[in-house]
Amino acid sequence: IDQELLEAEAERAAFPPPDPQEAARSLEELRKRFPAEQAEKELARYHLKEPEWLRRVSREQRILAFVEDHLRPQARLDSSQVEQYYNETFVPELRQRGQSEVPPLEQVDAQIEQILIQREINRLLEQWLGQLRSHARIRMPSERRP
Repeated sequence: IDQELLEAEAERAAFPPPDPQEAARSLEELRKRFPAEQAEKELARYHLKEPEWLRRVSREQRILAFVEDHLRPQARLDSSQVEQYYNETFVPELRQRGQSEVPPLEQVDAQIEQILIQREINRLLEQWLGQLRSHARIRMPSERRP
């Protein structure tokens, strides 16, 4: 349902579909990971043929790009959040793993910033999906009775 809601939003925003070559590249990656027969078996396991798989991958790529384009500008951090994560999460996790040398904040601040931005995007996405769900008219197919 969430994918349908996001796809409808992408349509309303006239968000462009991804380049068809992106889906084709992902099919090539699947083929590289598995021998030819195994790749076909993987697709069959999900009851998919190549054209349907390419459509699904293209759809997912569009939704992900749309979400990124829509939410990343809203995900804002300040330096205190990065420093807090470094002190309260990053350093303790390294020490818990037995790492004695901890890199200085300046060496890992970009990495921490990306982690925090992704968390904020996820939070914003959940909030946005909640709003979309509350305004959507979702109809489930009625069950047939014997």
